[in-house]
Amino acid sequence: MDMEDDEMLNEMRRLLRQKVINIINCLKNNRTFNIERDIENTMDMISQLAAIVDIDEIIELFTRCVKLFQEETYFHEYKQSHFKAHPCQRTGRGRPSFEISEEILEFFLDNSFKISEMADMLCVSPSTVKRRLKEFNLNVHNTYSTISEPDLHKLVDSVVKEFPEAGTKSIHSILVTKGHRLQRQRVRDAVRKVDPEGILFRRLFLSVHRIQRRTYNVRAPRALWHIDGNHKLIRIERLWREVWTGCTSYYYQLFTYMEDNALLDVINEQNIQALHLVFKPKIQQHLDSFVEALIRRPLRSENSQTPMQLWIRGQALDPNLEIQNDVELNNYGIDFDGPVASDYDFETVDVPEIETNVPEHCVQLIADHQANDIDSYVTLYTKVLRILNNQNGQQC
Repeated sequence: MDMEDDEMLNEMRRLLRQKVINIINCLKNNRTFNIERDIENTMDMISQLAAIVDIDEIIELFTRCVKLFQEETYFHEYKQSHFKAHPCQRTGRGRPSFEISEEILEFFLDNSFKISEMADMLCVSPSTVKRRLKEFNLNVHNTYSTISEPDLHKLVDSVVKEFPEAGTKSIHSILVTKGHRLQRQRVRDAVRKVDPEGILFRRLFLSVHRIQRRTYNVRAPRALWHIDGNHKLIRIERLWREVWTGCTSYYYQLFTYMEDNALLDVINEQNIQALHLVFKPKIQQHLDSFVEALIRRPLRSENSQTPMQLWIRGQALDPNLEIQNDVELNNYGIDFDGPVASDYDFETVDVPEIETNVPEHCVQLIADHQANDIDSYVTLYTKVLRILNNQNGQQC
């Protein structure tokens, strides 16, 4: 056996030992989703490696791992759902019924889960879920909004104006955040009625510029953080485009228009201050609405489940996934082996500190602003700018 073979065997021994240690850590932290499969795979690898090299130390470590797995606290809990329904005591004949609260069923309905998905998380049959829904007089159809078609068209039109690049699925999720849960066909028909040109544009745009998703198989949502090499940042590029088309491009075009029409001077401090005072809350509100819609928009690659549904199901499968100690939280995101940041970054945007005190009546003017259309915000900006310029003795 040559030196390269020895190095390979030592590396295999090291990796196998680390694999066993990882399983033990998962057991100790009660992160036991798919743990039985991991143990079986590790046992198979140990049997193969033991035939060609001495791994007594690893076998002893794996024996501890198996004993830990067989303990009562882990053996009975490793495949239970966080939402699992438990049998309740029964005085008469027949099998005991499952205890399922009305609140948990309402929670599932509010998050648009199917009956089969509810049954999976509750660890009961779909027929049991149907009976409980009937007992509590809960129905999926009762959760839909009864808004009239003319009012729906007005609502969709306002959403299209606020999110001009949003597609049908995004508009549907935005309406959910506004308290209107609607059948998808009603939303499609309303979008076709209100924005037919936008539908054609989005179809053409996506057929040319679609960014492909990469699919992972992990034990639960947020179980894997991925940084790809060679700048193939598929996920983050897609998110940036979503934020750009769904929100920030709207304000980019608006501020460019204001510059072109001499309403905004980006090198004037009063102009920038007025812009921040008026538009920062508006942009933040827009971003908040965008985020709420994004987590409720179906993902094609996940059987049309939303990120919110995936997160809830992940908590059901592995409720301890997000549990972290204080040390982990304090050191989260710190790369102790990474390069030290320089004191001066040439790419940093220099935002000037403006010491001008904003008059009280100017603050009140912004607080009293009720209109939501963008023209009214431009008008408000010009009023605020005039107040700031007058305070500083500048010509408007």
